[in-house]
Amino acid sequence: MHIVCQHCNQPLTWHDRGYVHPGGGLYVVYCRQCGWRSDKSEDQKRIHCPVCGSDRIGDDHVALPIPAKV
Repeated sequence: MHIVCQHCNQPLTWHDRGYVHPGGGLYVVYCRQCGWRSDKSEDQKRIHCPVCGSDRIGDDHVALPIPAKV
């Protein structure tokens, strides 16, 4: 059975801390200024956007596993 994120329909994988997005992050984060998005685990703690430099970084959603529709 394939597991996807209910919010973004991306495939999720299981790691020690639970299901994560393809980039390794539990959350998808985004910049409220320019719209940059990332699911990479190293971007989860960013305080400034790597594109525009804004400090308006926020969580878009957490990985919410559901079975993929076949």
